[in-house]
Amino acid sequence: MDKLSPENFETNSLLRAVDAVDESYTTSIDPILFRGPCKRQSKTEGGENVKHLLLRITPGINVNIKLTAVISGASGLIGLQLLNCLAVQPNWASIIVLTRRKLDIPERFTQVITDLDRMDDVASQLKADVAFCCLGTTLKQAGSRSQFERVDYGYALRFAQITQKQGAHHFLLVSAVGADPDAAFFYSRTKGRLERDVAKLDWQRLTVMKPSLLLGQRQEHRFAEHMAARLSGLIKPLWHGRLAIYHPIEATQVAQAMAQKAIEPATMRQENLFYPQIIQSARRFGV
Repeated sequence: MDKLSPENFETNSLLRAVDAVDESYTTSIDPILFRGPCKRQSKTEGGENVKHLLLRITPGINVNIKLTAVISGASGLIGLQLLNCLAVQPNWASIIVLTRRKLDIPERFTQVITDLDRMDDVASQLKADVAFCCLGTTLKQAGSRSQFERVDYGYALRFAQITQKQGAHHFLLVSAVGADPDAAFFYSRTKGRLERDVAKLDWQRLTVMKPSLLLGQRQEHRFAEHMAARLSGLIKPLWHGRLAIYHPIEATQVAQAMAQKAIEPATMRQENLFYPQIIQSARRFGV
């Protein structure tokens, strides 16, 4: 499907391409976001007549558009909470879960089970409007820097590449505060490289969550994070002003913010959310 040039539209308005069906036209769902006034366009593609109707979506109005979602990293701290959030939103027609093992989740979720090294083999099963990437591990879990990079950078980037090729227009990525491709610390440098290279894919919309210390019930015990979480309460008065972005945050709140951002109109092509913005979005969840 051809993309209309943004220069032909007004700014500060969000449009979604949907198909109008009648006797002369066929359907092809392609939820592309445009800016500008309503406009109707007809064209011929592959020998079939397709009529595209762009419907204006006004920010602040709850329009129940049925979308499809695909999630990687659903077994992790944020991923599991994200499944819970998406399950209660009425906006999703289907939710695909890319996982290495079968998860004990409701049947409404479509599980695509594969080793992440073989992600390309199931690419055709990862077609969705919105892609959520919650992949992440630790150096201790990975066992080495190369294995950590393989998961947090390699798998995550390949997931982004595949889902975009399969038609996703909005990518939501869990990164971290301090992520920078030139950072001195390996963890922050790896996250920064991922952010940079995902952005290079030129998404129609990219949302990057940049939390600090994540709080929540993990399947494995992380002593350093446990102690940091206990200390955070004692130094809470320090988390103000410029230091607010380093405030520890519940994984549930990050998941709520992701789910909310996924159904809200875009205000910019790429948006980075730190602690204050994540909290604001999480508060709008379910409202």
